[in-house]
Amino acid sequence: MTSVVALFGPTASGKSAVAVALAERIGGEVVSADAMQCYRGLPILTNQPPAADLARVPHHCVAVWDPSEEGDVMRPPEPPAGLRERIAAGASDAALHARLHALDPGAAARLHPHDRRRVVRALELVALGHTLVPAGDDELWSDATRHPTLFVGLDVPRAELHRRIAERTRAMLDGGVVEEVRALLARPEPVSSTFARAHGLSDVIELLEGAPRAACEQRLVERTRQYAKRQQTWLRRLSRVHLVDGTLPVNEAAAQIDVLLAAERERSPLPSAP
Repeated sequence: MTSVVALFGPTASGKSAVAVALAERIGGEVVSADAMQCYRGLPILTNQPPAADLARVPHHCVAVWDPSEEGDVMRPPEPPAGLRERIAAGASDAALHARLHALDPGAAARLHPHDRRRVVRALELVALGHTLVPAGDDELWSDATRHPTLFVGLDVPRAELHRRIAERTRAMLDGGVVEEVRALLARPEPVSSTFARAHGLSDVIELLEGAPRAACEQRLVERTRQYAKRQQTWLRRLSRVHLVDGTLPVNEAAAQIDVLLAAERERSPLPSAP
């Protein structure tokens, strides 16, 4: 029996609200797959669920790390000091990707040759005896997945998505994001290199340093649009994904996913994992 609904969609497509409504409808729980939402300290910037939604259904992987912690999906042992620098020193993106292909072809196949940061991280994992690829088939996407999964994507027209992004950006800047970034920077502990890459953080820091709000807001809107475009491109490449109209009211979108879930269970009732 299908036990997991994987809900995809670009930023500002309404995933969090639909996930809460669906979990409430079917008696489920929400597991955030957004790495930055794992951190405490910037709930507005990272678009964490509001307290009211957190109270409606159980949530996981939200505000569980301190901003000073380095986040890693696998949490492997920390690499020896200087390993990352030695791996990257003097090597072009193409050379690093070729090295990864020779050492871990499965990981290389997952990563774009110019995604230097992740390629270097994959090479670090190789040096530590780990890999980005699970043993055997990729357990998330294969039919042998431990938890049978229904894949759903929220489809939002580009113009509507751009409107939502602009509206959300304005609401963040009006709603306290500058104050929460100021408080974060005032902490004695430095933020981790992972958390320092939080989307929009550099734009708000520039605002704090005296840059005009209009320029920072427009730059953040444009960057978020570009991010959403990459997410939409990735979503279109997914196989076995059911698209749901992301402009529907939240409860209607959740109801449609519930119908898909019931149909999936009817079509292929899989045994529960041992």
